[in-house]
Amino acid sequence: MNPWLDWKLEIKEAWNNSPEEFLQNRKIKHTMHPNNRAWARMFYDKIQSKDLLESVKDPDFGKPNRTYKEYSLTTLQQMFYFERLEEYFDYNKIECIVDVGAGYGNFYRLVKQLGYNKEYRMIDFPELLELQEHYINNTIDQQNLNYLELTESNITPPSNSLLYATFSISEMNKADRSILEKVYNKYTYIFITYNRNFNSISNTDYFSNLKEQLNDKFEIKILDCPVVTNLGHQYFIGVKRGII
Repeated sequence: MNPWLDWKLEIKEAWNNSPEEFLQNRKIKHTMHPNNRAWARMFYDKIQSKDLLESVKDPDFGKPNRTYKEYSLTTLQQMFYFERLEEYFDYNKIECIVDVGAGYGNFYRLVKQLGYNKEYRMIDFPELLELQEHYINNTIDQQNLNYLELTESNITPPSNSLLYATFSISEMNKADRSILEKVYNKYTYIFITYNRNFNSISNTDYFSNLKEQLNDKFEIKILDCPVVTNLGHQYFIGVKRGII
């Protein structure tokens, strides 16, 4: 059984019990807000845009773990990912971001503070959508933001869309992955990070096979994460063929 079926209930209970300081909860730290100073420093050192990083400091709400300097590991990691979006995609042409498995909503806060104001969809379990809305309501103005469960219609994007999924698809069961498999080819850009194995599923094999399935429509790179290299995390980066 996928452990997320239990974890989502534990997370809901945790933030209901401590809504102002939920990021200090052990289960939330384990699943979406880790606190590893060595990793945080490695991500900080890799970030090029320190001036932009300055503008996305973690707000006090939720009592985040400011793991290195003034930043949480979550924010440093997501700022590093943001720079990868700018590196591999034409970021300014993106009209919709579909964030599958959106944690507690921090990436929306980050891109919003960096000027993104187009459509954004958070896709998650109902229990986690409630947490994301709670966090966003207390940290930043919402604009063009929708909180949605994982269904084919909810993840079918408009044109010029980005599928963004960091350590979420790789922790899904096969049935949920099959929903995404129906719509990958409708995206313009795909950015997925994943661990090599989860719950007896080889993600290395899964994403290698997915690359083969999408290769006629996308130019795809599978790259090793250049940060915290001992964990074996990888990136699946896709750009639809013919995009200029």
